[in-house]
Amino acid sequence: MRSVDKSIVISQLTASGATKNGFLNRTLASTTHFHTFTIEDETTLFSLIWHYHKATQLLTPGTWIGGKVYTVGDVAKYMLDHQITFQALASGSLPGTYTPNWFESCVNIYENFNEATFNALVVQLPNNTERKDCPNGTFRIIDGTHRTLVLSYLLLQKKRAFKPISCILAITK
Repeated sequence: MRSVDKSIVISQLTASGATKNGFLNRTLASTTHFHTFTIEDETTLFSLIWHYHKATQLLTPGTWIGGKVYTVGDVAKYMLDHQITFQALASGSLPGTYTPNWFESCVNIYENFNEATFNALVVQLPNNTERKDCPNGTFRIIDGTHRTLVLSYLLLQKKRAFKPISCILAITK
C-alpha cells in the first residue's frame, strides 16, 4: 500500500464523478489517511464486504434487524443461483423487497462493461461487527458497489477475465 494525499484522492474522485455519492462524501470528510493498493485476483474482489440495505434487500435475505453482512461474491453467486438478472431487478418484475431503480445503473454497466472506465474503488477496513459477521470479508465497499456487483456477476458467468483493480483505502477517525 502507498499513502496518498487527501487532495489527490478528492481530485481523482471528483474527476470520475464519484463525489456525487453522499455516503462517500461523508466518509471522505471523516477520513484521516488514504492508501492505494491493487486487487490482484478474483478471490480478493469476491471478498469485499457488501452491506444489506433496503434497496437491495432481495439479494441479501438477512433475517435480523439491520440485516446481515455479505461479501460481493456471495451476492453475485446468490443472483446466479436464483437466476436473477439485473434487467429483471431494474424492471421491478421480481417479487420481494427491493428498489428497482437502484439496479438501473447495474443494467447499464452490465450491458456496456468497459474495464477502461472501471475507476478506483473506495473501501474501508471492516469494523468489529463486520469482522465477526463476515469472517471472509476483507474491506467494506464505500464507493463502487454497483460496479463490483456487476463485475463479480460477469466473472462468475465467465463472461469476463479478471484484470487488476485499483483501490483507495479510506482510514477514518
